[in-house]
Amino acid sequence: MQFKKRIFAALAVTSLFAAGAAHAGPPVQITVKNLGTAEAKYSMIGNNEALTNASATPKPKDSILPNQAFTFVVTGPLSPDITTAFVRYAIGGKSCVFRTSFVNTIAPGGLGGTITKIPKWTKDADASGGARCTATITSTSLSNYSWNVEFTIK
Repeated sequence: MQFKKRIFAALAVTSLFAAGAAHAGPPVQITVKNLGTAEAKYSMIGNNEALTNASATPKPKDSILPNQAFTFVVTGPLSPDITTAFVRYAIGGKSCVFRTSFVNTIAPGGLGGTITKIPKWTKDADASGGARCTATITSTSLSNYSWNVEFTIK
């Protein structure tokens, strides 16, 4: 009987992961470029950055050497209409907090009063300690709502 309970529990967990994958938001390919003269170090502060890390493949690099870049993909785990990513890198006392998101907003209208979804991608970079940070969306896809974003720190 204990064996049957374990199998049932394993199947339940597997189905939850499969259901989550079916509801995943669009992927964002993130490239972080270190344009500085020293190593850029990754850190997480808060739930948004931790959720980004948990949803990233591969995980963000602990450090990026000067004039190097690293690319990873984040997929929103909560809804097919939302993906957000928050990433923090610092060079010494200079810090950049990068954000990007996709939201499929709902608007009334359309034929016969149907609901229309309007895709919106955003990006942002906050600098502190004299850092220069940029966030640039380099491409978007209307077919699957995926997008690419480039974050630079200097």
